[in-house]
Amino acid sequence: DCDIEVSTVALACVYFERLALDCRVDKTNRRLTFAACLLIAVKINEANVTLVHEQSNKTTKKGVGVLKSWIRPRRDNDGFASLLEFFAHEWSLSLKTLFAAEFGVFAALGFKLHATPSQVAFHFKRLTKKMEYSTRDYLGKEMYEQWQATLKEEARRKDEKQQRHEERQQRKEEQLLKLQHELQMRTEAKVQQNNTSIFSRVAHDNATEEFSPRETVEDSLSAAVGNADTPMKKKSGLNILNRIGLRKSVNNLNTLVSPHRTQKNNDELLKNETEHMIINKKEQLMRRSNSSPSFKRSAM
Repeated sequence: DCDIEVSTVALACVYFERLALDCRVDKTNRRLTFAACLLIAVKINEANVTLVHEQSNKTTKKGVGVLKSWIRPRRDNDGFASLLEFFAHEWSLSLKTLFAAEFGVFAALGFKLHATPSQVAFHFKRLTKKMEYSTRDYLGKEMYEQWQATLKEEARRKDEKQQRHEERQQRKEEQLLKLQHELQMRTEAKVQQNNTSIFSRVAHDNATEEFSPRETVEDSLSAAVGNADTPMKKKSGLNILNRIGLRKSVNNLNTLVSPHRTQKNNDELLKNETEHMIINKKEQLMRRSNSSPSFKRSAM
């Protein structure tokens, strides 16, 4: 009865679907919302105006008549009025409420009334099938071929867009893998450098602990026995230590020194123990000399 295109109803279904997915439609306002969507679709998709041509009495310099043309609303199209009558009588909607809801729906759609051919085609095929119409017979051969060409062009553009998106995503992944590889190489080089420095430091500390304490013990022994300031005094002090049997004890002390101690602590410990052993050895020699003087005289 309203005499509107099936594509107009399909476009209204697209608008209503957007609002439903945006959670703006419920049981109380669904009829008013769809009526506003259909009203907007009629204004967008229907042929509400016509191009009028009229011959004028004026002529040009060459004697050619002037043709006047303008756009005016169609008088033979009463679909819009019948649609409003349907909303008022069949759906019991107030026209004032409907016109007020129209702008609210327009704002809820984000002022975006464009719909792709594939979006409209889904609802268009469903409605024609419900009405038991053939799509080719309803549109005509020429219009049907144009419609199919439009759908193919949209599918081609969609595939190209998807391909470009995949290529960008692949390039980003390659760049990310490259950066991760560079970061891993830098980390491994830094760890290897740290390990090398640690190994060299440990080797140097072991070498220092192995050779430095013995020289320090010998110097401390020579200084304790003869206060050696010259090489001759140092040599004589070591000879005295060899005679009284302390050289072997000093070597044993070097092996007992803990490698975890610092060089300064080792030197102090060895010096104290050496002085204590020298004092004990001197006391033993003094006791022996005091206890047996007659034995030495008789031997002489």
